[in-house]
Amino acid sequence: MSYWYERYTKKHILVFCAAIPVALLNSVIGIAASYSSGCVPTAARTLHDWISPERGYNYWEIHPFVKMALDPGCVEWLGFSTCEVVQFQDWMPFWMQNELVTIHIFNVTTVDQGDSSKFQTAELSPMTVDRIYSDHGTAASLGQLDLKRKVTYNYNFDSSRLDETVVTGNPKYLSGAVTSPWTTARLSELLGVTPSGFTDLDIISARYDTNVFVLPAPTNKYLRYRSLFYFKQTSTDDRKCLFDADCAQQCSWTETCEPLSYGNQGTLLPSATLFFGIKGAQEFNHWPIPAWDYRLYCPNTEFDRSCWNEKSNPVIIFNPQTFSREIFHNTGTTEPNSFQTSNFNCGRVRVMHVGWKSAH
Repeated sequence: MSYWYERYTKKHILVFCAAIPVALLNSVIGIAASYSSGCVPTAARTLHDWISPERGYNYWEIHPFVKMALDPGCVEWLGFSTCEVVQFQDWMPFWMQNELVTIHIFNVTTVDQGDSSKFQTAELSPMTVDRIYSDHGTAASLGQLDLKRKVTYNYNFDSSRLDETVVTGNPKYLSGAVTSPWTTARLSELLGVTPSGFTDLDIISARYDTNVFVLPAPTNKYLRYRSLFYFKQTSTDDRKCLFDADCAQQCSWTETCEPLSYGNQGTLLPSATLFFGIKGAQEFNHWPIPAWDYRLYCPNTEFDRSCWNEKSNPVIIFNPQTFSREIFHNTGTTEPNSFQTSNFNCGRVRVMHVGWKSAH
């Protein structure tokens, strides 16, 4: 009688044992290749989601006390999270950053009493205040961020300076209500500490600031580049028509009325590539579909040939505190701390040609 195991020699057994690690290694290599090919697209999706969290909650109550998880199995990865609720909490420190504000006051002195257009300005000692933010119910949902903050100011100067008197421009002169372009006011009136007819910078002890942004959610991707933290509404929304006298009482676009438009918030500019530079080698992976295209906001230079235009598209950054806009152009690589600015007065818009690198 002959048994099957009698036909195998030690050589056959050694070859079989040597093949086991090879087979296992082949499986490991296949799995590693699959993960490595999807690693960069996964990083791109995670970064894209983290740039603008679309909501601040992780479940939906479909029935009283019955909750449906929106991000089941979400995990931390490379310091980021696929959970929208975690991303929302990560963004809170960015929105609540305190600021040190330096106020420069210029006193106006008329040189010729008969000609009000001839004057000199003298800068007073700068005044600094701490602008402190605290959350007052900020929420994000359905592609909209409602930023609600309590703003508190701490003075870093002698309070006696608030009684100083300066000569400054009279805003009523533009409307023809007064004949003189100048007016005398105390610093406390200009800074909003005491009631007055006009206030340049409101630094009362405490106030509440409410801004509404749109985010790059599927419901508003038609906004394209503007969907990256683009201002939709501010707490001083009524001021956007003060720059056009034809708007009168109504504040909407007409043939004559042109309200001041807003811009991006500026915390993150739409310039990150999200690793799209190597998408050609991994085209069939699960890449994000951003609502904006960074290639429109960087110049086509030796630094980045993937940019489309020789001159980048402008990015309008809106400042709700001063209710003014700044227009930024990416001019490519420059020397550190070097930039050029060209200012013109047109509805408080300042154009800035700034050199900054495209983020990769």
